[in-house]
Amino acid sequence: MIVATSTAGRLRHDLSFNLIMQMNFRSIAKLPRNTAKNKKARISDALKREIASKYGCEKGQSLSVKCSYCDFVGSIKWIGSYVTFPGMHLDHHIPESKGGETSLSNLVLACRDCNIAKSDSLFEDWKG
Repeated sequence: MIVATSTAGRLRHDLSFNLIMQMNFRSIAKLPRNTAKNKKARISDALKREIASKYGCEKGQSLSVKCSYCDFVGSIKWIGSYVTFPGMHLDHHIPESKGGETSLSNLVLACRDCNIAKSDSLFEDWKG
C-alpha cells in the first residue's frame, strides 16, 4: 500500500494508478474472446447417448472401453440421461479443420494423450 504524505504526492499516485489500470484494460481487450468464430460447438447430450450406445453401453450401465488409437482403458458411465466418459475424450476421427463433422460416424473415444497428440491430424498422417 502506498501512503501519500501530501496532496501532490496523492495526486501523483492517483494518476499513476489510473495509467496502469488503463494499460491493463487495453491489454485485456486484446485477448482472444470465445466468439462463435473460435469456440468449438458443445457435443449434445443426445449425441453422447448415441455414442455410448454405439460402444455397447446402455442406460444405467458403466462400461470399460479402449482408446480407439492405443490400449488405454477408460470408461463410459450412463446415469439417467447423463453420459460421461471418464478417462476418455471424444475425438473427431476426421478433424473438423479437415472437413470432419460432429456426427456419430465421425466421433470416437480416445484417451487424453492420443487426442492431444493427434490434434488436427488425420489418423493416417498421425500414425503413419
